[in-house]
Amino acid sequence: MNEPRFALPLSWSWGAHEKREAIPLASGPEFVHSAVVADAENERALMDRLRSEYPKGFVFKACALDFLERAGVPASSRMLLAFSARISLTGFRVPKKVRQLAAKAEGVTITEVPREIALAELAALANVLFPGGEPVRYFYRFLPEAEDRCFLARTDSATAGIVTLSRYAPDAWHTELLLRHPTAPPGTMEQLILRVIATLSAEGIASLNLGEVPLVVPPDATLTVAPSRREMRASQWGAQIAAIVAPFYNIAGLHQFKNKFEPVWEPRYYVGIPRLRLRDLKAFGVASGALAILQQALSPSPSVV
Repeated sequence: MNEPRFALPLSWSWGAHEKREAIPLASGPEFVHSAVVADAENERALMDRLRSEYPKGFVFKACALDFLERAGVPASSRMLLAFSARISLTGFRVPKKVRQLAAKAEGVTITEVPREIALAELAALANVLFPGGEPVRYFYRFLPEAEDRCFLARTDSATAGIVTLSRYAPDAWHTELLLRHPTAPPGTMEQLILRVIATLSAEGIASLNLGEVPLVVPPDATLTVAPSRREMRASQWGAQIAAIVAPFYNIAGLHQFKNKFEPVWEPRYYVGIPRLRLRDLKAFGVASGALAILQQALSPSPSVV
């Protein structure tokens, strides 16, 4: 593998071997939900390679605006639908609230473990957290790749939490998974993130991205391009959907957890090549299970007899 050259979309990473994880959408194109890039000269060259691999079109998510501009992707091919939480590690100071919460996780030990150990721990934790299967799919990389990094929090009795990381930029890593066991002590995930920050900082890494939060527009989000009329409508719908699905998928809680670390909230776009259509977004909602959650939230509760 050559050294990483530029920042990729989240859940794409730099690695030793090229790899694409994609599913066909009912609307026609392939949804490339994660990828490993071994080498690419620049963003435009990578997009040209993908156009040849997916001649019927492809869709991907969590892409930064500067990537799209350098790749020559037009505005008609993208939509702002999420924000990601990027922490600058240079001179990072632990926020008081995070420090107080992390101090509550007594008896927790944190270690970085090989992928093989993490896979077994992930399988066991998934059986506890998702007994009926993952509620949503393709929003993150559930199984770590060879170059990914894995951190475990343990108590005397069990695994308390897991964080996995993928390297999406020369100087930045992205948290793919943030999983906490229901019986883990309060502050476990805060301790895990602080250990990750300390490890990456010691290696000279500049940023840790805690990942995207869909359907929520943080009040202090960084926007360099004004949202289009279509994106403003999507934002309004997103806020309504987030409120509806809250009992089944706590989007607001996810935002609150990440916001405790005082990150910079960066816009992340969904992208369609050669263009992004609303029916592609709907097809992704069906394939990922996100629409099923919305339908469950909207369905009337069974009457009690």
